[in-house]
Amino acid sequence: MQKSLLKKKKKILKKEITLLSARDLSEKIRQIMKDHIGRNNPISQKDLFKRLFGNPNNYSDLQVWFILERIRKAMNWLRRTSHCFVITRRTKYNIYVYFVVKDYDDAQIYIDHLSKVKKRINFMQHRCLKAIEEKFWEDF
Repeated sequence: MQKSLLKKKKKILKKEITLLSARDLSEKIRQIMKDHIGRNNPISQKDLFKRLFGNPNNYSDLQVWFILERIRKAMNWLRRTSHCFVITRRTKYNIYVYFVVKDYDDAQIYIDHLSKVKKRINFMQHRCLKAIEEKFWEDF
């Protein structure tokens, strides 16, 4: 009896998550982020998840992953469409935290991240061209 109730609850939660648009989710995130301005006042990924969707333990691993992807996309949408520029940063303890840019030092964290991403993109472009030059497909 309890298993079927839990299954039903998970189905309802999944439906609610899916129906929440990126715009609606980003608005909820924007409201939460009003209290997390600057790198010295971040919110952890876990705490943000709890405020938006409740305890992550109520979801399967796949649902948690799906929700985190939705949060990431909503933050990207928020960055593109508003002045609320939320940065994601991984701490030295491998915990993801979020905060709104307050000053140039905060912005530098994001700029440094983008520089690393550019280097990875350039490396992959180089590998792609090298694969063509070496006719990698012939060894398939």
